[in-house]
Amino acid sequence: MSAWIDPASLVEREKRYTLSHVVNYFDADVSVDVSGTAQRRVDAVSLSIRVSGPEEMFRVLKKAGIRLSRERVVRAVTRYLAGHVISLLRKPRVAVGVDPKLKYVVTVPASRILCDDVRTAVVIASQCDNVCWVEGVGYDLSELGLERISLIPLLSVPPSVLSSVALWYARGTVGEKYADDVLAALTQRGTEVGERELSEVLVGPTECVGELFNWKVVSMTTGKIPRRAWLDVSGTPPRCRLFASIFAIAYGYSAVVLNGVEFSWILAELLRPTVVWVGNVPETFRGRRLFDVVVRDNELVTYVNVAGREVEIREGFIPLWKL
Repeated sequence: MSAWIDPASLVEREKRYTLSHVVNYFDADVSVDVSGTAQRRVDAVSLSIRVSGPEEMFRVLKKAGIRLSRERVVRAVTRYLAGHVISLLRKPRVAVGVDPKLKYVVTVPASRILCDDVRTAVVIASQCDNVCWVEGVGYDLSELGLERISLIPLLSVPPSVLSSVALWYARGTVGEKYADDVLAALTQRGTEVGERELSEVLVGPTECVGELFNWKVVSMTTGKIPRRAWLDVSGTPPRCRLFASIFAIAYGYSAVVLNGVEFSWILAELLRPTVVWVGNVPETFRGRRLFDVVVRDNELVTYVNVAGREVEIREGFIPLWKL
């Protein structure tokens, strides 16, 4: 069953969140159409919303006061309202808090997220069943149900992943022209020397790989790489934390948390949904916005493109870890 949502019934923020929660609960198909400016108002756009799902979903929406129609409904709304609707209807979503009046749960899209408090990252990671947390500060994350990886078992990493890691690690350290040398150093299968000796012979362009063996970030062994992993690189040099971060992103985890990891241009290039970065890192780099969602203290900021213009959505909330 399909129907059109009347955007005029979404003026209240609570109604917009209700729509978001309901369509996510029923895993409904949603189509949002935004076009140009409306009624010659620079801050207004034309908005239409079509949803498809079971009849029960539409009964819930009607009961919540959201108007439905069998015919397409197009309304002139502010860019802010259209942007908030677009953001709220993106899936999947994770809960981060509740509104100041404790009426509804505040969620964010699984996107590139920057936060200033590690507890927010804990809340997000606890909702992910396929996540790698790169820990550079030294927190014990065992209570999160994450399995600690003391050494990355290089012989258990798929060749295609290791090739990508080597390329990006080389680009971020010694230069892309040495990517093949870095990959060769990371794939010393059947080498006759031990890891201590291996770290000593890796000099010049491959010294950056030797550092990984010296600090016991990697090992020329096989081993388990858990679906919910905690990669402890606390106390290691910046290049070790960089390698661990590149590995976590390249390995294909649904979500990656970076805590205590220095900003670098190479990680800025690799940011993807859902990467949660904890710390004081730039929100923009080289004229490009790095994060779609920024969570700072009791404020949530979401950036959305609406008909070719970026819209900033700010809203206060109470973090779940404060409740």
